Amino acid sequence: MKSILKRYLIAGGLVATGVVAVLFRRNRKQANQLIWPLTHAVRRITSPFGNRNNPITDEPEFHNGIDISSIEGSPVLAPADGRVTSLYTNEKGGKQLVISHDNGFVTGYAHLSKYNVKMSDRVFQGQIIAYVGSTGQVTGPHLHFTLKDAKGNYLNPVDYLS
Repeated sequence: MKSILKRYLIAGGLVATGVVAVLFRRNRKQANQLIWPLTHAVRRITSPFGNRNNPITDEPEFHNGIDISSIEGSPVLAPADGRVTSLYTNEKGGKQLVISHDNGFVTGYAHLSKYNVKMSDRVFQGQIIAYVGSTGQVTGPHLHFTLKDAKGNYLNPVDYLS
């Protein structure tokens, strides 16, 4: 423990050893790694990826993403660099947007209150792309976040978020 707390002067600031490696590792962009699309410290997943009963209809269904509880108006971040490929609204998902990422992934965002990007915009990891809402069929404000691979297969986002 003492070795972790031992301090060194790095780039004009005091940084604990052990922490430095973690910070550099977390900030390095990796082809298969995405940052969380919400900034708040508590990332409460209210509905996981996979089979479930729909909370509105109580019918069994495959949930193609994760639902992350949040406060209405919270900023939604781009998890990786890419381009906005779709902005649309429908009854089930409300306001939605899709980003095709440079790493081959495609991410989707639903139940948004408003967009902070336009069609074909280039986006960068950590950029605010939209705001959490409660549009569409919802039980409260949250972000529905989906992840697809280059072949269009849905993936569990939790396996790729850092």
